[in-house]
Amino acid sequence: ERNQLQCALALASANCRGYWKRLYGSSIDGLSFHRLCHQILGWQGTTILLLRSTTNEVFGALLDEPWREWHTYFGGSSCFIFSLRPNLKICRPRRDLGARRDFMYLNTKAHKFKGIALGGSGTDPKTSRLVIPEQLGDATVMLRRSDLTFESGDLVPPSSAPDGIVSIHAIEVWGVGNYDQIKAASQGRVDARKTRAEYVSRAGKVDKAKFLQNSFDRQFLLGKTFQACASGDEYRRAIRDNDDDDATTGTA
Repeated sequence: ERNQLQCALALASANCRGYWKRLYGSSIDGLSFHRLCHQILGWQGTTILLLRSTTNEVFGALLDEPWREWHTYFGGSSCFIFSLRPNLKICRPRRDLGARRDFMYLNTKAHKFKGIALGGSGTDPKTSRLVIPEQLGDATVMLRRSDLTFESGDLVPPSSAPDGIVSIHAIEVWGVGNYDQIKAASQGRVDARKTRAEYVSRAGKVDKAKFLQNSFDRQFLLGKTFQACASGDEYRRAIRDNDDDDATTGTA
């Protein structure tokens, strides 16, 4: 079945040809928004998003830019959304007057909208054509018939999307490209994860020495660590010793 889907998309776009590498699969990784984002962020290549509804429709999108955390839309004119079952339908970017370029959106932090959105109309991302909300545990996505970015058309029969809500059975994201592209995109994801991990590590560290400037902080935030120290230099030596102990905790 997957081969049939791959062939159908390969006929629709050269960007869908080549090797397919699964980045995320809800049947393996669980139906989790944050897990989905973890798996696709940093992938430096084209991706294909596939969704299967509980009534067996298959639809999705081809995204031509790497996924990234951003407060607004991004993506290029090679993006499109599609339906593969029950009927093949490709909705490419609109080219008429007033068409927008709100192709893809991903945000896990914004107070305005957390989620993935495809096909905007210049308003709030949660009103986009296809919306995967942060609350993915509800196993539903929002789907509309039209927007100002992609051509109009139903991706699933209206009866399967009452009030624009589609119940989802499975979600997959695939990286696609030739061998060298897949290899480079995969390494890009490794590098991006390393960068994020280093950033989190730096952000999580507390410069304890700064507390020495304030007696309240020394007493109530640093606890008993420094009670026996008589001078600032001794405080600083105690800090270094304390950090060394933290660094070796849990080692064999």
